Amino acid sequence: MKLSKPKHKNVNLTTDEQPVILTNEEVVSLLIENLSSTTKIYVSFDGNEFKTIKPNDALSISDVAIEEMFKEITMKADKNNVRAEILYQTPIYYTILQDYFEEWQGWGVLGYGVVSQSNEIAYQSAYSLKKSNYNDPNDGYKNLPLTLSKWILECLIYRPSNYTGGAADRIGLENSNGNGYTFCFNHSNSTIWIDKRTEGLPARISEVKTINQILDEWYRVRFIRTTTGFLSFEIYLDGHLKGRVTCYNFSYKGFSRVVVRGGCEYYVDNLVVKTF
Repeated sequence: MKLSKPKHKNVNLTTDEQPVILTNEEVVSLLIENLSSTTKIYVSFDGNEFKTIKPNDALSISDVAIEEMFKEITMKADKNNVRAEILYQTPIYYTILQDYFEEWQGWGVLGYGVVSQSNEIAYQSAYSLKKSNYNDPNDGYKNLPLTLSKWILECLIYRPSNYTGGAADRIGLENSNGNGYTFCFNHSNSTIWIDKRTEGLPARISEVKTINQILDEWYRVRFIRTTTGFLSFEIYLDGHLKGRVTCYNFSYKGFSRVVVRGGCEYYVDNLVVKTF
């Protein structure tokens, strides 16, 4: 991974918990300095369990932080006058695939799947992708220009309330044998999770989380996989995070196509696949 020039942020800690927000930044390392050798420092990343580090220790968290795209650190100390120095860097991403569906090319079908260019509704410009007629595993795909081991998939999805088929929006990356990972937003009960795909068939591998229902409006998704098997699926509405599930799975490591799976009907726009 290539990173930008390091930036620093200093934080003064008290006995109260101090959240540090790093918008769109990834934490690389954390240095704690304090005035007392007996002071204990407690650090939590993104609301997870607090970890204890020793006075004046430098805690290297680069692997964990970059994998899980942490945006917030919470720190507290059992004495006052503690200073934390945070070193953070922004990863440099490379766009592998970008499809706004104004030109329809490269899309194939799986089974009896139907995916098509549609002017019925679009997030911007005139067209989007529409999945229709048949449910999973009858779906659509588009090959990537190269095989990826780590990726970020982002797109916008519109599920109309008058849909006639299956209730799940499911998109992800697979290889040509149908092995890979897809996220799922099931509109029948407004739940989200992550699936592993084996020859195209899904098996849930993450927790199931209930979120507020989203119908008749565009929502944004962010689906991440790292080389260590970490997977993260996030849903945003109007720029606000509405739900997130994560897990680890090491079954597959080479991904050569983006797949649009699930039920019908729903629409996809501004589809982007990046690596880092």
